Amino acid sequence: MRVSTRVLSVTAGAAFLSACGQFDDRQEDITLQESALNQTFAQHQAACQADPRVQSGVVSLTECVGADIFFKENFNGNGRTCGNCHRVERNFTIDPTFIARLPASDPLFIAENHTDNLQLDQLEIPAQMRARSLILENVDGTQPEGPTVRFVLRSVPHTLSQGISTTRPPTGPNPPAERTGWGGDGAPGQGRLADFTNGAINQHFTRSLNRVAGTDFRVATEDEGQAVATFMRAVGRTNDIDLTGITMTDTAAETGRQRFLQVGCTVCHGNATANATATSGNTNQNTFVESVRNPALSGFPSDGGFGVFANSSPPPFPIGDQTFNVPPIIEAADTGPFFHTDTQIIGAPINSTDSAQTIEQAVAFYQSQAFVLGMNADDITNIARFLRGLNAIFNIQMASNRVIGARNMGNSLGNVARVDRMQRRMAQMTLFELDDAVRVLSAVNLNPAQADRVRTARTQIETVVATTGTSPSAFNTRMVNLANAFNNLDLADGEISANVSFNIGNGTRIDCADPSTDGQAGTAPCFDPALRTAAP
Repeated sequence: MRVSTRVLSVTAGAAFLSACGQFDDRQEDITLQESALNQTFAQHQAACQADPRVQSGVVSLTECVGADIFFKENFNGNGRTCGNCHRVERNFTIDPTFIARLPASDPLFIAENHTDNLQLDQLEIPAQMRARSLILENVDGTQPEGPTVRFVLRSVPHTLSQGISTTRPPTGPNPPAERTGWGGDGAPGQGRLADFTNGAINQHFTRSLNRVAGTDFRVATEDEGQAVATFMRAVGRTNDIDLTGITMTDTAAETGRQRFLQVGCTVCHGNATANATATSGNTNQNTFVESVRNPALSGFPSDGGFGVFANSSPPPFPIGDQTFNVPPIIEAADTGPFFHTDTQIIGAPINSTDSAQTIEQAVAFYQSQAFVLGMNADDITNIARFLRGLNAIFNIQMASNRVIGARNMGNSLGNVARVDRMQRRMAQMTLFELDDAVRVLSAVNLNPAQADRVRTARTQIETVVATTGTSPSAFNTRMVNLANAFNNLDLADGEISANVSFNIGNGTRIDCADPSTDGQAGTAPCFDPALRTAAP
């Protein structure tokens, strides 16, 4: 990991700087009301100006505002937010296992709520959402057939590393100005990432299927859309790497890296990213996934991917040019579902299945009835093993970014109540990434010694979570354990593969704003620590 090569020392400076200048921690008297979820941009901004992550400089004001809107703002709609589908606890996506753990009151299940006086029973197809994490999308509009006929069912793509994954190909149509969503045309209007929020509001936040702006929801302002886009670009990686310049320490994973570069994976996923080359932009491809949808979906409309064309046949036939957007796959091993729909793997040398649920099965798709690269069973296993290694390094460096942020906040603001709360909150976020790293590695006994280092770091982060209060001893315990965890993580990822350096955006460090002062209780985070399932 090149986040830092030095051993972190434990110091507790007190710069006390905020986004708005100097402040005196002893004179905090900010009182903000956060109960309303339909707030103005100014209200989100005021909350963020009082958040210790912003005041200590570990997150920018705009990143915080974007996150606060992303996770809390319902735009006067049905109660949903962006964060209901793109969950911190599940790598900014959702899958059936995660969905099954949510309470019935979660806004994700708004179509199943028959007591709210909202006519939204057909906003989703609940059985398919629960069984396959497929969300109803009117990506091709609703007319003339209507929203319950002219639709497709799509899985929820993760929103990690958007800053380097949405560039329009130089010769591609504009709009869309940026490539978003599974089709690459997921944002309305100009098709910018800044417009994506309004697409989500119209589709998912509406109070009725009529979708009348001003009645069923309010439209996001340009400032709100830009802030959300800034946050999204700052979550996950902000750089790509050169796969020819790294070596995996696991022999089979290293073989997988070499075969990844040889068999044709890089035609779409250059350096395991969303871009074929540094100048190609984020392209669309037809990989024939629709030809092998899970048989249980045969009664639903086919998905045509990018574009809407006047000569398209009506549903259930596909509307579009049959191409879909290329996602980054550095993050793939723990962000399934792996395709835009529930996908069969038929006729592969290994890992054939009715429903691709693992990275091994996803790789096998590319040597199956639908798509042939020229791989054998060993290639599939080794390439998947290589991708697991990359994913684990990404998990570790995401966690390390949060650890650094928590320590820097303590060094900047000192030993005060809101730092105590926020360090533990950031530590809780970190645990999700560490569990993911352990699962990704341990599932195939990959780099077991490094998985143990991650487990050691996880224990140290659990100590941070459990250590409350502002006594000098408590503060020192948190700071020491944060430093020690970072050092263990630094060793672990460098031992999986040297020279893999992801620049992790600081949006990774924030959920929603907490403007509470030392003299009042903190606000609830926009993630649920109870949804953590600790990896063994």
